[in-house]
Amino acid sequence: MESELLILDVIQEGKGGQGAPCVRLVTRSYPSDARGFVLLARECQGIEQLERAISQLKGRLDILLGEGRALFRKHQTEMEVTLQSIPKTPQEIWRKMELAGSLDGMRDHFNPLPLETRKEVADYIFTNVNIFKGAASLFSQHFNEEACLVE
Repeated sequence: MESELLILDVIQEGKGGQGAPCVRLVTRSYPSDARGFVLLARECQGIEQLERAISQLKGRLDILLGEGRALFRKHQTEMEVTLQSIPKTPQEIWRKMELAGSLDGMRDHFNPLPLETRKEVADYIFTNVNIFKGAASLFSQHFNEEACLVE
């Protein structure tokens, strides 16, 4: 008699919309029968055996549900942490740019921002920061007002 092996698992298949995990419930069984059926349980000779087999499958599926929930919770937590660390005001964005330490770092923080945000940050820098020294001076020298980009 061949031994049967049934594997039920939840696997992450990559990322979906907004980086959320995409998961699949999969099964592998060794061996399958001649018709290609995957055996989920041994042959049942009575209702008690069938109920026990189904109960075991339900238990395993509940475990898989827990694993899937954990993947989605982890993603949600990562998204919340990421959103919390994104500077939101012109002052916060300027602080990050100052800490960048170089023109390239400043450009990396500033240029990907939406146009309206770039305008607000530039306005904040030119009206509230001394542009004759430090990072503000570097910003003012390389700021293209027409494109609203640091070049």
